[in-house]
Amino acid sequence: MKQVGRLRALQESDLDLLLQWRNHPQVSRHMFNPAVIEPSSHRRWFDKTRENPLIHAFVFERGTGPAGFVRLDQRSPDQRLGEWGFYAAPDAPRGTGRLMGAAAITHAFEVLNWHRVAGWTLANNERSIKMHLALGFRQEGLMREHHQIGNTFVDVCCFGLLRSEWPVTIKE
Repeated sequence: MKQVGRLRALQESDLDLLLQWRNHPQVSRHMFNPAVIEPSSHRRWFDKTRENPLIHAFVFERGTGPAGFVRLDQRSPDQRLGEWGFYAAPDAPRGTGRLMGAAAITHAFEVLNWHRVAGWTLANNERSIKMHLALGFRQEGLMREHHQIGNTFVDVCCFGLLRSEWPVTIKE
């Protein structure tokens, strides 16, 4: 897959757009917290993110503008281990997730010098599971009824990717 697009640091001017994406039903239904996020909560999240040097937040740009959000969280300053989270804009072109994922994982390994990236997804999020596998992640576990959304307990899939396994040939 041809690398198209780039990551840029999340800016304050992105907040309204990010909140609009996050609260869109197509995006929020796959979140661990699917509730609508209020602007004041979103602002507090941004301020905490900006103040924490272990959190790297990006907007993924593809073509003429923003197409997604990626967050890379380093476990601690003395460990080269991290976790990631992401979502594509509701109107992003097909394939944006994989392009964004490839850019984020490349950044984690080549810029941040991480040894491992971990990810979690709700077990009913088939697109995210397929994307993780296409990026070379291995499914390392299934935590049964590990997360509660309302009165429902849902399964969570665990994924891991080592630096030695990257890069991969990304499948279309």
